[in-house]
Amino acid sequence: MQEAMKLVNQYIGVTGGYLGDFSYRTHGEFYPEFCGLEISLESFEGTTREKFLSILRGSTPGVQAKIIRGTLARFPVEHPNRPDTRTWDLFNELTFIADRLEKVLTVGSVPNFSREAVTAALLEAEKAQAEGNPIGAVDRMHTVIHGYLISVCNQLDFVHNKEDTISKLFKVIRRNHPKILKENGNPNMEKLFNSFSNILDALSPIRNNSSLAHPNSELVGEAEAILVSNTIRTILQYLDSKI
Repeated sequence: MQEAMKLVNQYIGVTGGYLGDFSYRTHGEFYPEFCGLEISLESFEGTTREKFLSILRGSTPGVQAKIIRGTLARFPVEHPNRPDTRTWDLFNELTFIADRLEKVLTVGSVPNFSREAVTAALLEAEKAQAEGNPIGAVDRMHTVIHGYLISVCNQLDFVHNKEDTISKLFKVIRRNHPKILKENGNPNMEKLFNSFSNILDALSPIRNNSSLAHPNSELVGEAEAILVSNTIRTILQYLDSKI
């Protein structure tokens, strides 16, 4: 999230390494009181500023919007101890960013083609990420995209096998849906679709061998877990806009 540093440095303000007037206690209270979120600070390392940035950057767009709006409420523009950079123009810019983030497909947004299991997995994934546990969301996000692709194939009567992997299901949809077929004539889009197929091929081994789906000894890192969730979210957003 490119705007994170603007929110931290220009709007909240950093003095002597401290983030605004946050203490450890008031930072922890900020999320439930101003954002409606339950986030455990113990899951994050570093200073208050570093924890705030890690939470913000590792959250889904919808949660990021809640944190931005909570920050605007917690730190009024006209507070007597505000930094000079905290202006109404910046307030309005950050409000616009929050509006934009709320319109992005998030793990909590149920796609058009979904089943009960997909909806449940979406809610569990969002809960894990909101609580600062991106690794816990990996297995749920795998279930989300697998269930979503199966639902699309079933509802549109695309021929597929019950044992098909998510990569194979993606290829079935890509080769049969007319709105996606139109893009296949573009060689650059062809490369992009092939790259998506390779990415989807890698998701199952990550889920099976490096997530909490099984008692694995080595887990994917938090940054990599966020990458997995964001990649799945991007593919879902594209498919849901076309289908």
